[in-house]
Amino acid sequence: MRFCADTWYFIQLSKGHPKAVEILERIKRGKGRLVIPSVTILELTRLSIRTGKMDKLEMVLHLIHRSIYIDVIDLDLNLAKEAGKLSASYGIPSVDAVVARTCISEKCGKVLTDDGHFDILEKRKVLKKYSW
Repeated sequence: MRFCADTWYFIQLSKGHPKAVEILERIKRGKGRLVIPSVTILELTRLSIRTGKMDKLEMVLHLIHRSIYIDVIDLDLNLAKEAGKLSASYGIPSVDAVVARTCISEKCGKVLTDDGHFDILEKRKVLKKYSW
């Protein structure tokens, strides 16, 4: 399965949540892929600086560099345009629209988030949300 990671997933991973760890272990064994929108890295960097927990960011960056099963997807012109359409159509914040559109474009089965802005997209069967 392909998962798209919102910032929430990495927060859960840093807390050692069993489901987050289980997903990462599956990815490391090649039993799926983890797609990370570049905007998630932006949010993680901001959060790490604000909380003084740069080690959490370094952990994520280290994982990305070590695994062939983790892809960071940059925001390009087409992705930005399509995310803008999602944001306008469903009234969700731009950053969440970028994560959602990345999930859709990369054919991810689920977005790892507990963000309520994704509920409307799940209700409309635009994507599937996975949280615990």
